[in-house]
Amino acid sequence: MRDLREILRQKLQLGRSHRKTAEVVRISAGSVASACIRAKALGLDWQAVEKLDDEQLETRMYGPRGGKRDGRSEPDLPYIHVELRRTGVTLSLLHLEYLEQHGDGYRYTAFCQRYREWVRKLSVVSIIDGALSTLFDGRLAQLGQAGDQPQKGSSDGSSEATGRRASSTAAA
Repeated sequence: MRDLREILRQKLQLGRSHRKTAEVVRISAGSVASACIRAKALGLDWQAVEKLDDEQLETRMYGPRGGKRDGRSEPDLPYIHVELRRTGVTLSLLHLEYLEQHGDGYRYTAFCQRYREWVRKLSVVSIIDGALSTLFDGRLAQLGQAGDQPQKGSSDGSSEATGRRASSTAAA
């Protein structure tokens, strides 16, 4: 983003609104907001921005440019998946956290692409401790032999699949 320095100058030095900055730089207000959020998360002020050249500023804000992937730290995809379930957590915030830990990490688009590819490969059905299990409404359910109904356990011992109370003795 070649206008990054101008966006930050308009916001940090001149104190203009997102809308006015977007109008001057001829980009969307959302792009201005995104750049400002990243700068704030990285603790950049105008004095720090002035000390960096354009390439250093872009690398600091968005990570190194694409190219060879050798030597880049991989994002912790299971951690990202769990964190995204929390209220207010976004891929953008997790990418910033990732870049803070791994300065040579993937840029945002590649980061998101790697996460989405990983999610696509997740299987709904998996083998856990030798038992076939699957997810129903976010809860793990055990499956018996082929053709059996899924048994989603509840706290009262009844089976949601049959609606009957499980008991070790026959009803008299």
